[in-house]
Amino acid sequence: MQNSSRLCWKMDLSFESISSTILALLNIISGVLAVSSNLLVLTAISKFSALRTVSNFFIASLAVADISVGVLMNPVYASIFIVNATENNHPLRVTEHWLWLQTTVVSTFTLTAVSIERHIAVTKCFRYTEIVTLNRCIYGIASIWIFSILYASQRFLFHGDEDLPSLWICTTILTVFLPFFVISYCYVYIFKAARSQCIRIAADNSLCKEVLKNKKAAYALCIVIGLLLCYGSRVSHCPCGIFRSRILWKDSALTTCGFGRHFCHSLARFSIRGSIQFGRKSSEWLF
Repeated sequence: MQNSSRLCWKMDLSFESISSTILALLNIISGVLAVSSNLLVLTAISKFSALRTVSNFFIASLAVADISVGVLMNPVYASIFIVNATENNHPLRVTEHWLWLQTTVVSTFTLTAVSIERHIAVTKCFRYTEIVTLNRCIYGIASIWIFSILYASQRFLFHGDEDLPSLWICTTILTVFLPFFVISYCYVYIFKAARSQCIRIAADNSLCKEVLKNKKAAYALCIVIGLLLCYGSRVSHCPCGIFRSRILWKDSALTTCGFGRHFCHSLARFSIRGSIQFGRKSSEWLF
């Protein structure tokens, strides 16, 4: 009986070691892909003057956040799996928490900024260039990054496991629910404005009405689904004992790091691009 228990224990350790090694390798690969792909985005924006628009500056900000994930966060995750750091006060775990908070704030607030920018483009079309200037865009992006760093630094003030749940709950409200409310409001208004204008021009071209209607529905659906997929998983896999146990954390590691995180950021960028195109088309239809 004892021999059987020892054998099971050794097999469990062996499986855990193999899975940790695989996850570490996946994080390294994901980091390389994240850095290389987002460097292409930044290079394209810097080389071509036609791409240096306000909306694309927000995309560049998100690309920089993705690069920081590949350069910093993926190696930290790989190190966590290699050394099997499970305690919340372990230096690697504290670093991972800080990076998670910082990149999450940057991603969600950037999405919100793009939504507000598109809302202004529709509601105040003739004053758009006066309101949305390059300097204000730069100040807005800088403010998002400074706030994300300051907010993430709160993690260093929490030393006990019993204090962490309050931080994760506040983060969920700040980075998921509030941005989602603002984004939903902006795009519901854009959708309504585009729909009314589409009905107005339908008398001249019934085919155009059907095409534009399908495009609007597709863009709106992509935005909602993209946000839910990007940040719904972050709520369910929040690094807090209330939402998951150690076993669930290991089983869902691919979702919260590596390819899962890079996939989430890719969806976020897709949502931004779809929202930008949708907002631009809405502005054209309205005027």
